[in-house]
Amino acid sequence: MKNIKYLSALLLLGGLHLTSCIDADLDDALEYEKHYQSSADADNAVLGVYSSFMRMAGQMVVLNELRGDLMDLTVNSDIHLQEIDANKPSQSNSFADPTPYYSVISNCNDVLANFEIMYQKNRLNETQFLERYSDVLAMRCYVYLQLIAQFGKVPYITDPIITVEDMKKIGKDSYLGINEILDKMIESMTANTITGKPVMLDAYAESPLIQNTLDGYNLSYYFINKHLLLGDLYLWRANDTDKQSYYELAAMQYKVIMNTDNDASATANYLKMKVNGVDTWSTSTQNSNTYYQIFFLRYHGDDALSYNNQWVDIFSDKMSARRVPYEWVWTMSYDEAYAPTYPFIDLFAPKSKGGNYQLRPSDYAVENLWGRQKMTNGFTFDGRGENSSYMSSEEGNIISKYLYQYSPELPYVKSGRLFLYRAPLVHLRYAEAVNRAGNPKLAYALLNQGLRNTYGTTDGGYLILDNPEPYYFACSWTESGTKYGYRREPWRTNRGIRGRVTLVSKESSEFANGKTLAECTSVRDSISLMEKIILDEAALECAFEGHRFPDLVRVAHRMNVNGENGNGYMQDIMTGKYNKNGRQMPDFSVEENWFLPFYE
Repeated sequence: MKNIKYLSALLLLGGLHLTSCIDADLDDALEYEKHYQSSADADNAVLGVYSSFMRMAGQMVVLNELRGDLMDLTVNSDIHLQEIDANKPSQSNSFADPTPYYSVISNCNDVLANFEIMYQKNRLNETQFLERYSDVLAMRCYVYLQLIAQFGKVPYITDPIITVEDMKKIGKDSYLGINEILDKMIESMTANTITGKPVMLDAYAESPLIQNTLDGYNLSYYFINKHLLLGDLYLWRANDTDKQSYYELAAMQYKVIMNTDNDASATANYLKMKVNGVDTWSTSTQNSNTYYQIFFLRYHGDDALSYNNQWVDIFSDKMSARRVPYEWVWTMSYDEAYAPTYPFIDLFAPKSKGGNYQLRPSDYAVENLWGRQKMTNGFTFDGRGENSSYMSSEEGNIISKYLYQYSPELPYVKSGRLFLYRAPLVHLRYAEAVNRAGNPKLAYALLNQGLRNTYGTTDGGYLILDNPEPYYFACSWTESGTKYGYRREPWRTNRGIRGRVTLVSKESSEFANGKTLAECTSVRDSISLMEKIILDEAALECAFEGHRFPDLVRVAHRMNVNGENGNGYMQDIMTGKYNKNGRQMPDFSVEENWFLPFYE
C-alpha cells in the first residue's frame, strides 16, 4: 500500500545515493559527505540532480499529456496507461507513483544542505555557491510545480532525509495545498541566501558546467532557466485578489528571456527568443538557417508545391545548428551510450520501427484542432500538425516530435531530447500574464501576426510601444534617408506565433460558443476570451511537449477563483477527446476530481 512510510523510505534511499551521476556502492553512499570537498564535487552533485530528473521524464510527459485532450491510447497501451486515461489509477500504477518526483526532491534537499556547508567551510566561494545553489533550488521548485499540477495537495519537504529519525518526522502536517506550496516556493526563490545575497536568477556564467562539454554535449541548454521558473510560480499564484500584481511580476520574468540580446548589434538583436519570420521568400532556401517558419514562395501562395515547412526543423536540428539558440531555452539530450535511457521510443514509435506504440495523438486533436486551422491563402491546414507533431504510419498516427533523432535502421540506438522550454512557450506564458494584467491587445499581437502587423507603423516604419517594462517593445525598421533615420530595432521581424506559420489570426476560441473578440463589450470579456484563445494556441504549438494538463489546471483553477466556471471549461476541453474515442470521460466537473490520489 502506497503510504507515507513507503514514501519516506524511498526518500531516505534517494538522499543516500542520488548525489552523483555515477552509481555508488552503498558503503560509499553512506559517507556522502566525502563527496562535497571541492567545486568539482559540487558540479557532480548538480549533474546528479539532473540525472535523477531525466529518469522521470517519461512519467512526467505521460501525466502532463495523456491526462489532457491531445494524447490518446492505442491498442498496445498497458493497464497503467489505461488507468491514467480513465483518471482511476490503482495503488500499483507506476505513472501515478509520486516517489520518483520525491527522489529528485530528496536529492535536491541533500545537495542544497551540503552546498551551504561547503560555503561555510570555504570550499565554495560566493559566486560558485550562488550559481550552483540557485540552480538546484530552482529544480526543486520545478519538480514541486509538476507535483501540484497532478496531485494537488502533497507533502512539502525541504530538509535532507539522512537518518531514520528524519524519516519519522514526515507526517500529515507536511501536506500543503497548491497555494501554500507556491507561496513557499516564491519565498525561497526571492529570499536572500546564507551569503546575504539573493538567489541568482541569471544563468551559469563562470561554472565549468557550461564552459566545457560533457562527453561532447554542450550543457548550456541543459540547466533550468530560473527567470522562467519564477515567472511560472507567479503566474500560477496570481489568482487571489491580493496577488493580482503577480501577473505583472510574471510578465517581467518572461520578458527578461524575450529581451535576450536586445542590446546587441542590428545584425543580432532580433534573433533570439523573438518568434521571427519574413514574408518575402523568393526561394525555398532563402534564410532557411535563420527562421523556423512555414511559408509559401512569394507570388506562389496558391501553389501547394511551393509550401515549405521549416518549423518542423525545431525538433530535428542538431543542438549545434545555427538557429537553435533562437528557439530553445531548456532541453535535455539523451545518448544511447549513457543512462538514463530515452523513454519515448518505446512509448511513441510503431512496433515496426522498434517501439511499442503505446500512445498516439488523439483523433480530436488531429481532426478538430490542427485539422480546422486556416492558412492565410485559404488552405485548411496547420503545418505544425501533420508531418510535424504527428505522422501517419500503417499502425496509425504517431507522435513524431520525439522521434526525429531516432533511426529505425538502428533500433537499439535510442537517442533524443526532452522538450522543456522554447521561445513560443515563453511568448504564450507572457501573453497569458499580460492579458490578465489588462493588456489583451498585446497578447493578441504576440499570439497572431506580430507587433508591427497588429499595431501598424508610420510611413517610415517607426514603431515603439513606449510603455514601461514589461510592456516596452521597440519594433522600428527604417532606412537611411527617411525622416526617422536608420533604425533596426529588436522586435522588427516578430511575426507572432500564428504569423510565422502562415495561419490567419485567431479571433475566437473553440470553447467560446462562437463569440469573437470583436463582440466583446468590456475589457473583462476580452481578457476572458483571450485567455481561452491562448490556451487553444498552446495546444497547437506545444502539443506533446509536456505542458497541456498543467496549463489546463492553472487556467481552469484561475477561472474558478474569478467566478468564470473553470469546472465547465475543463469538462468542455476534455469532452472532444472522449467523444471521438468512444470511452467514458472521467468526471472533471469538480476541481478536486482533477487530481490524482496521492495515496489510498
